[in-house]
This record gives sequence, structure tokens and C-alpha cells, in this order.
Amino acid sequence: MFDNGKVFLIKLTYSLSTINSMRQTIYLLFLTMAAALTTGCTGSSTQGVFSQTDADESSFEQSQRVADSLYNCMQFRDAYNLYLQLLNNPVAEANSEKKLYVLCSLCNASELAGHKVDQNKWLKELIDLAKETGNNYYESIALSIIGQNVFFEGNRAKGIQYVNEAIDLMAKTKRISRSEERFSRNAET
Repeated sequence: MFDNGKVFLIKLTYSLSTINSMRQTIYLLFLTMAAALTTGCTGSSTQGVFSQTDADESSFEQSQRVADSLYNCMQFRDAYNLYLQLLNNPVAEANSEKKLYVLCSLCNASELAGHKVDQNKWLKELIDLAKETGNNYYESIALSIIGQNVFFEGNRAKGIQYVNEAIDLMAKTKRISRSEERFSRNAET
């Protein structure tokens, strides 16, 4: 019986020391993260990890980043409203690539924000501008969204036809995924 009690005390001592080590590790992680997160806050002179302002970044790009962040955080109504503002921005009017991006974002956010009827308007505008500028990438994305909508509304054959057309268009683009881009950049260096 004494041996079992001694073994129990050894196991208990080991468990307590492990718990204390875990607490210390978590505490150190917390302190490290707190320092990283508070850098760039009001009154701080250093740029933070999550700071949104760069000296050379335009207000359009900042607003675009905020809208994308809102969308990614599932704040679809706020993202939708901000994308609407960006669509009427002179920068988007002057740059077809930026306007295509905003229209594509409106297509994605409109349904989730409760503006399903508006989505069709944005899709038509996106396809028209993509065809006008010869941008197969955004035309492909629009056709893919239309295909998904038509498919889930019940016309599966027509939906698949749209998606296949989108795939054919996407194959004609010269865009590569971000992971492929990083891989090719790393291979060069």
C-alpha cells in the first residue's frame, strides 16, 4: 500500500509541475501577443501587425481592405454598403480592373447581405464590363456564380452548362493562384 501511495505522490507532483509549466507557457505567449497587438495602437509610434494604414496607400485601397475584412468577418451588410461606395469612387471609375474587382465583390456580398435581386444586376454589369475589357477571369467568375444560382434553383443542366463555360474561360486566363505565384517566386531566388 505504501508503494502505491508513493507512486501516487510522484504522479501528483509531476502533474502539478506540468500544469505550472503550461500556465507559464500560456502566460508568456499572452505577453508576447499583447505586445505585438498593441504595437501601432493610438499613441504608439511603431507600425502594428494589424495596422491598416500605410503612408503610400490610397484611401480607395484602404476602404477596399476594410470592405474585404468586413466580408471575411461575415459582416455582409456593412461590406455590401462599403462596396457600393467603392463602386461610385472615381478611382474605380477610372480603373477597369478595380471596378471589376468591386463588381465581383458586390456579386458575392449581395446575396449574403439580403440583396439577392441586386446580385443579378451586378452580375450583368460584371459580365458586360469583363467582355468590354476582354477580361476572361472576371467573366468566368460571373458565369460560375450564375451557374451555381441556376443549378440550385433547380435547372441543373443549365447550371452545369454555365459552370463549364466558366471553366473554359478560366483556362484561357494567364492568372495563377497565389500559392503557385509564391512557389515560382521562391524557385527563382
